[in-house]
Amino acid sequence: MNHDMIGQVTSTSQPLDFSGLNRLLVERHNLMNKHMAEGFTVLTKLNIFDNEFEGSITRTFTDIPSIEHLDMSGNYFEGTLEHSINMPMVKYLSLSNNKLSGSFPFSSMKTPMLEFLDLSANRFTGNLPSSSNATPYLWSLNLNSNKISGDIPEWIPDQMNEIDFSDNRYVIC
Repeated sequence: MNHDMIGQVTSTSQPLDFSGLNRLLVERHNLMNKHMAEGFTVLTKLNIFDNEFEGSITRTFTDIPSIEHLDMSGNYFEGTLEHSINMPMVKYLSLSNNKLSGSFPFSSMKTPMLEFLDLSANRFTGNLPSSSNATPYLWSLNLNSNKISGDIPEWIPDQMNEIDFSDNRYVIC
């Protein structure tokens, strides 16, 4: 099967109407227009990994109420996640292999159904939260290759099936 995409995604003055789209898989196509994500209202799965998206991650991506699976890994996103991540249905979230920085974003996450979180190979700093109230179903957490430090909170070994904290600055109590 040929997966080559020919042509280019261009900016328009108005977003394309994706209001009825349930799944969008655009992987490894070297896309560079993140405006294509505007207008999603019933999207449940969005894979845009290994493209050439750059700049900050906007609310266009983090406020899709119906999203269950979001993979934005392997792009050139940078900056902090200062705004809240408001995805009440998301179960799988990967923002790995970007250039995201700042404090670990747990306090701004509204992701009560989250099960899998991969924030590896970024530049996050600071400590992990002392409780997991925002993510009670989280069972897989990958934070390798960041700059997170401090104690590993007690809830992490109790709640997790998969943990990767390698290449950080943790103190294990």
